[in-house]
Amino acid sequence: MTTENVAILFTDIVGSTELSQRLSAELADEVRRGHFTVLRQAIADTGGTEVKNLGDGVMVVFAPSSAALDCGVAMQQLVERANRGGAESIGLRVGISGGEVDRDEDDYFGDPVVEAARLCARCERGQVPASDIVPAMAGRRSKIRHQVLGDLELKGLPEPVATVEVLWEPLEAVGGGVPLPDRLAVRNGVQVVGRDDELQVFADGFKRVSGDGARELLLVSGEAGQGKTTFVAEAARTAFDQGAYVLLGRCEEDLVTPYQLFAEVHRGRGDRSPGRRCAVGARSHGRPRDHRSARHGRGVGSWAVGLTEEMPAPPPGRDSRHADAGVGNDRVMTQINGWTAPGFEGVRDVFQGNFDQGAEDGAAFAAYHRGRKVVDLWGGVADTTTGRPWYEDTMALTYSTTKGATAMCANRLAEQGLLDVDAPVMQYWPEFAQSGKDAVTVADLLAHRAGLPWIDGTMSFDDALAWDPVVEALARQSPAWEPGTDHGYHAVTFGYLVGEVVRRITGRTLGTYFRDEVAGPLGADWYVGLPASEEHRVARLVPGPDGSPFDMLGSLGAGSGGDPAMQELLTQLAPYIGPDGTLKKALEAPGGAFSSQEAWEDPRLHAAEIPAANGICDARSLARVYGACVGDVDRSDGGPFRVLSSDQVDKALVQQTAGPDRVLLGMDIQWGMGFMLNVGVIALAGLGGPRSFGHFGMGGSVGWADPDLELGLGYVMNRMSLGATGDSRSADLIHATLAAIGGGG
Repeated sequence: MTTENVAILFTDIVGSTELSQRLSAELADEVRRGHFTVLRQAIADTGGTEVKNLGDGVMVVFAPSSAALDCGVAMQQLVERANRGGAESIGLRVGISGGEVDRDEDDYFGDPVVEAARLCARCERGQVPASDIVPAMAGRRSKIRHQVLGDLELKGLPEPVATVEVLWEPLEAVGGGVPLPDRLAVRNGVQVVGRDDELQVFADGFKRVSGDGARELLLVSGEAGQGKTTFVAEAARTAFDQGAYVLLGRCEEDLVTPYQLFAEVHRGRGDRSPGRRCAVGARSHGRPRDHRSARHGRGVGSWAVGLTEEMPAPPPGRDSRHADAGVGNDRVMTQINGWTAPGFEGVRDVFQGNFDQGAEDGAAFAAYHRGRKVVDLWGGVADTTTGRPWYEDTMALTYSTTKGATAMCANRLAEQGLLDVDAPVMQYWPEFAQSGKDAVTVADLLAHRAGLPWIDGTMSFDDALAWDPVVEALARQSPAWEPGTDHGYHAVTFGYLVGEVVRRITGRTLGTYFRDEVAGPLGADWYVGLPASEEHRVARLVPGPDGSPFDMLGSLGAGSGGDPAMQELLTQLAPYIGPDGTLKKALEAPGGAFSSQEAWEDPRLHAAEIPAANGICDARSLARVYGACVGDVDRSDGGPFRVLSSDQVDKALVQQTAGPDRVLLGMDIQWGMGFMLNVGVIALAGLGGPRSFGHFGMGGSVGWADPDLELGLGYVMNRMSLGATGDSRSADLIHATLAAIGGGG
């Protein structure tokens, strides 16, 4: 527990109940999400730290009190502007206080916290009351005006609180930003689109760091939500396609410092540059209000080409995000966002290194230790086709990492006495007993011993998404081997098999059960069946150098191209990846419906429930949920929560298999009750103690836990790699985390 002097801000939606009554639940949720996007824009702009999501509001902490006042005004201004441009209007009230508080990890306690919450609850729509200590602490640093309200009696506090009301006006009334691209200005050879009062500051700053000023730079600034990212991405694409080397990156909007990175890159080229370079940068806080900026971006892209006429065209197919903007191997350093607890700084260094070495496009990593978050990092680009940054709430498709969620559901039901893993599946699902499967147990399903890794015949994409056609086909399917005698990876069918047992017991789909019983209580953004309203948060997957894993397996299966060594390897792999190979059929199950990368990027697939392979989440949620499997983690509404008891974890970690996997390339991968165990090839990676467990996903994602260290870990990314047990990106991050807590080197 530490003591800090901070400012506290609370927000609340006015008329939340009426909103829910007036609109459908889905539309009301969409309106709320838009509201919180606006609030978080203001928080990011003013340097606040969101501590809690309170359902209809947020709690935010600021080091400088002036920033809290700025944030309160910005929130009201942005909400008022959004209301004018939207079909639904949401009222906002904000309360602010400050002073000495007690901090326990990510939580804050003390009178200022209570004062801010009570002031928020007491005020009306559009108001920003604050205890009078806040403007006093801010002093001359704040230009915000206020008026005295007097002493207010607030519930839960023994003494009245001297209060002021912070005054604000709509953005247009105070000369807010000019929407792009209404003005294009030139200052000292630097082209800048944005607010008048920033133009000269940007230009002067660039001149200071670039020396002779001979090189040119495009700087984009302006009011939030006007389409800067669309503008910049289009400009960069146009310039690069026409032969310019482009540096495209995210930056902060603190006048001079945001663009120093780009200017420094130019300065570093010096006289070695064979020609001039163009660097384009912007930061966006939401979706653009119109696409005029994109059209204008094409014009600026042509201007950028003019800066690089002397340069040779980039090699065909070169990716602008990784273009060397000069001689040698210089690369723009990706900005890493997030937080690490003291002692975990080395994890951030490794995460930064993954980007610096060109191994990542966009990614996130998080860790929970003894119920407390100790690492929460993200960075890069979520969509390489548009330049959309990887934000704090960006999620990714995690493929088989989803199986960890499915295993948790089954083990939780077993712990509650609702599921007997040693019972035959037919006890819960009578139709399953067809084709000689009457003795198959639930444990056989969880340990990949059921002999049902594929479905014979073909199945349409729509039928595969509909659930019932798949489970009916699995009930009829004859096992590929005698159940219980061997194991082979059920890459896709695992989720349907275990999910149907969960549905028969609970009356809920697995995705719904997981949301209600696991992710929901923890406030985790981990979905098996993504709501349409969250699709915009999903990162776009990026194939590796040799294409997607589907492409790579297809290429291997197509032949050796005359290489004798490759032919020998393919002969050995033919039983797995050949036309009738076990791995090929398992990955394309059910019935070839999911045999392409395009299928997995379809929003319809994201919205369906495929509990072995279509989980979508962020790293923070993975780590939080796995942390709650091995220790107490605070619920989203307060109080400790565990997904699985320590006794059930012990049962889940009893090894159920041995020997090579007859589907997954004969690898030594072994299973407990649905979880990958830290034995065989996985143990070689050094991912924690011998009882560590979790699940990897195709492409590289992983959710992992060490019960002896009370450690939960999560890693998600969009750059795909080929491998069943992760790769060096996640392994290095896990090693660094273990080193930080003394659990490994």
